[in-house]
Amino acid sequence: MSWDVKYLPEALDDLRKLDGSQKILIRKVVIVIGAREDEQVYEIAQKRISKHNSPAKT
Repeated sequence: MSWDVKYLPEALDDLRKLDGSQKILIRKVVIVIGAREDEQVYEIAQKRISKHNSPAKT
């Protein structure tokens, strides 16, 4: 399965400014959103974003 993803110009500019690991995270979220079409996708994306933004545990 392949998708043709089109970004808004301002989103594409922001994506280009991210480092490699951040770009990968964004692409994974886009895949999750594309694969699901219900509210669960937004819950999953929010959990991943929260996990990614959590401070590192020491």
